[in-house]
Amino acid sequence: MEEDDGLAIVAAADRAIRFQNKNPNATIEEAIGHAMDGGGTPDEASIVAIAAATEVFRFKERHRRAKDKEVLRFIIAKIPEIIKNMEVEA
Repeated sequence: MEEDDGLAIVAAADRAIRFQNKNPNATIEEAIGHAMDGGGTPDEASIVAIAAATEVFRFKERHRRAKDKEVLRFIIAKIPEIIKNMEVEA
């Protein structure tokens, strides 16, 4: 299950990154909504998308010039923490 969650987090983060690149003035709510267009059950997809998009948004606010690859590396490194936080929230 954790491996599936990790892949879903990376996929949602990638969608959030691409959306934010195309819409630099987008709000976090818009990025989350776009990240949720991924699949999975609605509740599961929602939790993953919210967690991933939030981390992407926060990272890109602190590191404005970060390349997409750097953002994904950051997300991948944080997967265990994101999953732990998702379990606490659920």
